[in-house]
Amino acid sequence: MMLLKKYMSSMTPLDDKRIFEFYTTASPSQITWKDILNYLKKKYDNDHSTLLENIYKPYIPSLDNATTLLHYHFGSYRITGVDDDEIQVVRWLLENSVKIAERCGGTVDGHRSLLTVCDSSDRTPLHILFQYGRKMSYSRYIPLLMEISDMVDELYRSDDYTCAQSCCCYWNEVILVQDGVWGCTNLHFMAENPFMDCNSVVSVMKKCIQSWECHRSGNCSSIENMVENQNGTNHHQQIDNSCHPLLFQIRDDAIPLSYLFLREKIDEPSSLQPWDTAEYLSLMDAFLGFVDCEYKVTYHGAFLVLISFLQSFCERVRDSLDELIQSNKWISTERMPFLLLQHFLCSKKCIQDVKVPNHVHGCLVTSFWEPMHILLEAAVKCNLHHLKDSRINNDSPAGHCFYQYAVSSHPVHLAASVANLPAFVLQLTLLLNLHDYPHVLLQQDEHGQIPLHYALLASPPSHVWHAGVHDGLVYWDSEHEPKSMVQYILDQEPNAANVLDVDGRLPIHLAILHHHMAGKEQSIEKTLCPIVYAAPIHIACIDPRTNLKPFMLAAVSNTAILDAIYFLLRLDPCVLYQLWNSHNITSSVVQS
Repeated sequence: MMLLKKYMSSMTPLDDKRIFEFYTTASPSQITWKDILNYLKKKYDNDHSTLLENIYKPYIPSLDNATTLLHYHFGSYRITGVDDDEIQVVRWLLENSVKIAERCGGTVDGHRSLLTVCDSSDRTPLHILFQYGRKMSYSRYIPLLMEISDMVDELYRSDDYTCAQSCCCYWNEVILVQDGVWGCTNLHFMAENPFMDCNSVVSVMKKCIQSWECHRSGNCSSIENMVENQNGTNHHQQIDNSCHPLLFQIRDDAIPLSYLFLREKIDEPSSLQPWDTAEYLSLMDAFLGFVDCEYKVTYHGAFLVLISFLQSFCERVRDSLDELIQSNKWISTERMPFLLLQHFLCSKKCIQDVKVPNHVHGCLVTSFWEPMHILLEAAVKCNLHHLKDSRINNDSPAGHCFYQYAVSSHPVHLAASVANLPAFVLQLTLLLNLHDYPHVLLQQDEHGQIPLHYALLASPPSHVWHAGVHDGLVYWDSEHEPKSMVQYILDQEPNAANVLDVDGRLPIHLAILHHHMAGKEQSIEKTLCPIVYAAPIHIACIDPRTNLKPFMLAAVSNTAILDAIYFLLRLDPCVLYQLWNSHNITSSVVQS
């Protein structure tokens, strides 16, 4: 009887109902991809009106779910990404959708191809394809999608609108559209999907950057696509072309790289992927490298990624963190690992007092440092670029800028180089390095600098000590972390305030030079005051590059801070008296 049913099934003519069942069920089927391709060609190749109705409209109208055949195809568990006929089915659907749009005056209901048509949940076919849920290969689908995008761009080049030959404006219209369920773009889904190999993701990012740069250069018209919502009416989803594609934020402020931290193991869906694998680190490096090779993109994205990484890291090593805290006999009611670690580290006056079991140390180092090094290095370069531009634009006095900034290779020095990040980034890095470098806070790196020097050089010139955005920079603030990076370093190693930098300058000089534009009382309290209190002997030391005393350094800028000048003179008023004497000021003038 079973054989008879199979035989009768194989003899039944192929129709839309059987194709629908093939796509939406997992039961064994005699239908092949070649059968579907031949059926579509035979039925629609000579009937354009029917083809229009069946490609762009819901494949099964009675279901009222606005789901096209391409949605069903990408949502099927039968696709593998390696079958030639499977790929040809998608090619046939997409190429014909482009041709139909061209015949209809350019678009069908605002769409240039099937790639931007949404179902009733506002999901395009690619949202369904790239969202993690099944094991498959993407290496052949990506080139096909790029080919269709290029095909659309080629059709819309005209005499009225000159477009560069390398123009690929349609690509970002396809990739950056947000789905209606999570608000994610296709880049977010790719970052999270463990079956997306590094080469495929990198090729997509390259195309996104090319499209973005093409639009910025004026070679593309603004991207605006029409999508159909559940009621069948059209609405616009405007793609923000001013934003770098890899810094495209969704409703939870997450950029695509943030979703990379959510990748699960292929063989253990409930476990997250380890971060020390070559594939994982290559992807992270590629995401950051493509943000901008000259780090001209806003620091906001790098800041959000680092915070996402820290939160994800604490979730991953929760058991090790619990053991660390228990071994130090510390009690807290905080249940969030991210805040638990922050509270614990900030509660310790001296980081050397923290006991770290050897196996816990190994787990933390393995999970933490490799990806953190990549993220910190990118953030430091981006941060320093912004600081250089802002200082030049504010007409800083000689000696206040034009530093030859260097990026340290030492973990603790690098962690101190992003002073507007949580101080506990430095605390954790220091904790994991004390075993090998007990005096690391006084150790000079390959550039002749100690961590305090980096913390001062990297501190924003217009410092805002609360969460928010200022001049493109984001700052960290927490009621549980009231100390700045500078304060924390000096609490751990007060002698750092006596160490000269590579130019012979003391930390007090650096603190004034790099905070002269702050204009904030908090900047004095969190940077200048700790250095002066740690080494008051240097309050009258002359800066070797400008030959000015500290209070004079604080006074030479047009944006000088009176509170800082008063603070320095109040602690050592003799310097003013000595200055007067050196200029032969008469006693009568002094009395007046």
